[in-house]
Amino acid sequence: MLMKRYARCTIAIFGVILALPIALGFLPKVDSGLKTAAWPKFRGGLSNVGRGVGSGAVGVEKWSFWTDGQVDSSPAIGADGTIYVGSWDKHLYALDGKTGWKKWSFKTDGHVDSSPAIGQDGTIYVGCIDNSVYAIR
Repeated sequence: MLMKRYARCTIAIFGVILALPIALGFLPKVDSGLKTAAWPKFRGGLSNVGRGVGSGAVGVEKWSFWTDGQVDSSPAIGADGTIYVGSWDKHLYALDGKTGWKKWSFKTDGHVDSSPAIGQDGTIYVGCIDNSVYAIR
């Protein structure tokens, strides 16, 4: 009986010792920068509404770009602001992020419905319905 009381008391004291630094804020805070980011996580924020807080997130169209096919891929944004997006018209497009003007396009052998990925060296990788993955520089 005495051992059970001792064990309970030890567990309670240990719990207080662990919880006290957290409650008093003594543990170092890790700042990932997401708290102040305009788009801190998928769908925007904790409420998952898909609305950002930065400029341009107010629902006013800045520009649009017309392709000759359906666009199913999500755009990828390069370090310089270039927008990369694929289309069912068999092209991968690089668009100026400020104006929406076409910088260049790359023709594939099938529609591009996957989202492009950007490598560390700036190479654009995209899958295509022609059973190929393209690496474009």
